[in-house]
Amino acid sequence: MTKEKLLTYLVIVLVLLNAVLIIFVLTDRQSKPPRRPQVFEVITERLNLDRDQQTKFNKLRHDHRRKMDSLDNSFEQAMLNYFDLLRDSSVNKQAQDSIETIMGNIEKQKAKTTLLHFFQVKSILRQDQKSKFDDLTPELIKVMGSRNSKPPKRD
Repeated sequence: MTKEKLLTYLVIVLVLLNAVLIIFVLTDRQSKPPRRPQVFEVITERLNLDRDQQTKFNKLRHDHRRKMDSLDNSFEQAMLNYFDLLRDSSVNKQAQDSIETIMGNIEKQKAKTTLLHFFQVKSILRQDQKSKFDDLTPELIKVMGSRNSKPPKRD
């Protein structure tokens, strides 16, 4: 085999490998699941918020996020305290119950904070948007929850 034929085969192999690599990269990007929409995006788009409403909504969002971050930090600290109970050789039932109550109260406060937030969001809406918001609630619950969750059924 001459050097020219060898180089020709090598060039063909390299071109084929590049083609396979390009196809792999392009199909890999297309196979990724789409990004989950954020609650604020769903509300802003579906309710067609005007600029003033968007400004108010963004302030409400940031206030809510700040409160939720604080509650998340409190919950994380409670969880650390909870698992610190493992350091003892036996279960301290009173300490366990106390910390579980604290964690439950934090989760309750997070739910209350979120409910209040959505009441505040609803208060900046026009009447026609409020009925759309009510219809949108099950979808918002789904967006806030896990990717596979379904909104609760109403009886």
